[in-house]
Amino acid sequence: MPLNNAKTIVVGLTGGIGSGKSTVSKMLHHRFHWPIVDADEMAHQITAPGGKALPKLVEAFGQEVLTEAGELNRGLLRQRMAEDAAVKKQLEAIQYPILQQEILDAIAAHRCQGAPVVIYDCPMFFQTHQEQYVDQIVVVVCRKTTRIDRIVARDQIERDLACRMLDLQMDDQEMIRRADLVIDNSRDASILEKNIMLIKFNKN
Repeated sequence: MPLNNAKTIVVGLTGGIGSGKSTVSKMLHHRFHWPIVDADEMAHQITAPGGKALPKLVEAFGQEVLTEAGELNRGLLRQRMAEDAAVKKQLEAIQYPILQQEILDAIAAHRCQGAPVVIYDCPMFFQTHQEQYVDQIVVVVCRKTTRIDRIVARDQIERDLACRMLDLQMDDQEMIRRADLVIDNSRDASILEKNIMLIKFNKN
């Protein structure tokens, strides 16, 4: 059941790596001043020093997952996940329930403040079954070559690695099938901004 009242529309925003989803999110906020609930940002917050998930991760994986500064050694965890699928499952089992509650609390807070629209920016939207929490779903797509170029430039990685990363992503056509609105971000930013200015969300 979507977490909103009669006035608030909760919009799930998603898209594959390199699609420009974060750019769309920022443009929506800048153009309409709608609040953004960013799943990636909140995931980082709960695993930062003082975050709710960090003590549980230390309990599960040991003190060695912390740096000397007391921060989560994300590189070490990524390495462990790559070596052992069970580590990834254990990490998700610890992190996801905490993250989900933080997200729902944030959406509820914006709803109580009377926000007309709340944008819920979530890269793993369909994979984590977030449809139940929103009124409408927006999917950002982009042609593959452009996505690869963006990933290579952003992450400073080899092109073949960027291609492999894309191969692990959910199929665009499946996301499009499940979307209420599709935004094509294959062209330049000025065209994207013009398209965003035309967006209107209504209750289903």
